[in-house]
Amino acid sequence: MNDEPQADERHPDERHDDGVLTRELVRFFDQMSAHFPGHVMQRVLEPDGRVRYSYVSPGLAALGLDRAAIMAETASAQSWVHPDDAGRWRAALLASAETLDTLDAEVRVIGDDGRVRWIRSIGNPRRVASGAVVWDGIALDVSEKREALDALRLAKMEADAAEAGKARIIAAVGAMLDDVMAGLQQVARRTRAEGEFRDVLARLSDARRALESGAGGLDDARPEGARPDALAGLSGRQHAVLALLADARSNREIATALGITEGTVKLHVAAVLRHLGAVNRTEAAMMYRRPAHPA
Repeated sequence: MNDEPQADERHPDERHDDGVLTRELVRFFDQMSAHFPGHVMQRVLEPDGRVRYSYVSPGLAALGLDRAAIMAETASAQSWVHPDDAGRWRAALLASAETLDTLDAEVRVIGDDGRVRWIRSIGNPRRVASGAVVWDGIALDVSEKREALDALRLAKMEADAAEAGKARIIAAVGAMLDDVMAGLQQVARRTRAEGEFRDVLARLSDARRALESGAGGLDDARPEGARPDALAGLSGRQHAVLALLADARSNREIATALGITEGTVKLHVAAVLRHLGAVNRTEAAMMYRRPAHPA
């Protein structure tokens, strides 16, 4: 009688010699990964350049990807990586395999549901006897963080553009005032009537200084009811936020509808108000509903 235990009954040391998880550890990680955000994985880069996944946890389903299909592939094309990020992702993978430094990269992935998500993949590589490189790691959904950063970046760009536009106006008006004062001074000298122009020149000089200090009232110069032709300049996400805002939805309702956090909604709303030049949500909603070119 053969008393040797079957493979499934053996107590695993850690991994097989080729670095792939044993079936016992697969079950163990399935149980453990249920308590982690994101998902746990084991990725293998074979000596011939093939990439395969010897383990991905059930949490992969939250990214809209099929766990069984990915683990069944002997050569994964990693087609779920966004085309714009595929080259950068492959380069990061190969660099980590070459140096055996930790892989830490953020890329977009496209789920089977068509939704695009930002993922941060972190893995520690090691080279095994076969020459393959194995990463034990995790992947975290960082979409909300990236959306918040994009909203902040866009808000800064809009603020910088507005400030630059204001500076150009100030410079142009200042140049005009300089020309007027220079002309008046020339007339005064030719006509020997400096005293008659002194008060006018003083007023112009005061206006020039006020303009340089930014007190020209430019921020309030938009005519009441004017609608800047800016809706076309909003991002897709900002359009969606504005449409729900115009439907009198709260930040919480907008966040639920779009699958983002309330904090991200607040950033988008602030960027929309700044972009449209609206003083509040009500004015932004009115500008959204008003036709750009009334009949």
